[in-house]
Amino acid sequence: MPRSTHDHFWWRQGGVFALLFVLVAGGAAWLSSTSASSEPPARSAVTPALHRVVDPFFRSAYLYGGTPLTPAQEGRRYGIMILRQTDAAVVPRLKAGNPKLRVFMIVDMMSADPGDPTGISNWVGYTEADTNHPEWFLTDAGGNRLPFKDYPDSLVMDVGNPAYQRAGLANITRLAKAGGFDGVFLDDANASLRWILAGGSAECVKYPTDAKWQPAVYSFLSSVAPQLRAAGLLVAANIGGSTITPGLWQRWNGPLDGAMEESFTNGGSGRDSNGLWLARLKHALWSEANGKIALDHAVTATRSGARYGLATMLLAANGENKFYASTDYSHEVWWPEYTATKRLGSALGRFSVLPNGVYQRRFTNGVVLVNPQMHAASRVPLGGAYVGSGLGRVRSVRLTRTSGVVLLKA
Repeated sequence: MPRSTHDHFWWRQGGVFALLFVLVAGGAAWLSSTSASSEPPARSAVTPALHRVVDPFFRSAYLYGGTPLTPAQEGRRYGIMILRQTDAAVVPRLKAGNPKLRVFMIVDMMSADPGDPTGISNWVGYTEADTNHPEWFLTDAGGNRLPFKDYPDSLVMDVGNPAYQRAGLANITRLAKAGGFDGVFLDDANASLRWILAGGSAECVKYPTDAKWQPAVYSFLSSVAPQLRAAGLLVAANIGGSTITPGLWQRWNGPLDGAMEESFTNGGSGRDSNGLWLARLKHALWSEANGKIALDHAVTATRSGARYGLATMLLAANGENKFYASTDYSHEVWWPEYTATKRLGSALGRFSVLPNGVYQRRFTNGVVLVNPQMHAASRVPLGGAYVGSGLGRVRSVRLTRTSGVVLLKA
């Protein structure tokens, strides 16, 4: 469940949260602020894979999808999964269904709480930090430790402290390797403390501004990630607030294998205006061009919201981008568009921007359209008969504000 309505997510021991990502393979594409450039067309077929964070029992609501799946069936459905360390026993059962499945172990990089005394869910154990390293806890002007405003049991840690960075490496590496995980997912790589602290960034004495805090986060990522990778583990991070500082997504992805864009087509409270939508699409395209995993997560429980995010991802995806939509990380909803994506076929080049502002990308067996504008777009002729996204056999489509469609040739 989310820590807040912004770009980061959190889980509680014993809880369940689930992520679904659709992967598309192919070449690379790029984007300027108004149109696509002349990158070569995608060459390989659209091959969806899924990403999900689950508990060992896979008790989820499969709307549009029938009955719950066995672990082996889950493994075949997904390309990347993120689990807790306590779910390690199910990893081999997942991989039995899909040897190519990559499973990440989730760890919060910037919190500690008494509920995790030894460091399983968090980078370091609370007992060690509380007893021997009080300097690892961030404090206010009165010397009081700073809690997460929405989760007061969780205390904010000094990710820029080199000793703190080193302290969790051996334990986290050991847990991930022993559990059969392929990588470590670092949660809460936040670009600002304003979403974390009740009093905002200024409440923290050591890092009172984003300009001071962001180098500390990058220091953690650039120190920890290479050492985890040297141990044979992939490393991804949940980058919160990626758009608040130009170039942050690119810089922070540098030492990583990839990152999550958790509010891909929304800012946590409704859908983005064109500005943020375009910035995040550029992030997705950059990740493709640079071989970085991009976990594109839309905070929505509706089919239309998921479709908007999925269609946006399909404008860029050529191998590295994966999509997921949910609000609570607890239930998978297999929307019909996810199945349709499997049948799109090969991308016929990059996307284009139509005169009415609609983004379009064509595939051998279908077409994807996205209207990121805050007003409805004029009708788009399709050049043939298409079906999908709740529509019957149509030859043109009119997109409402901030909406998208995934259509197959009839």
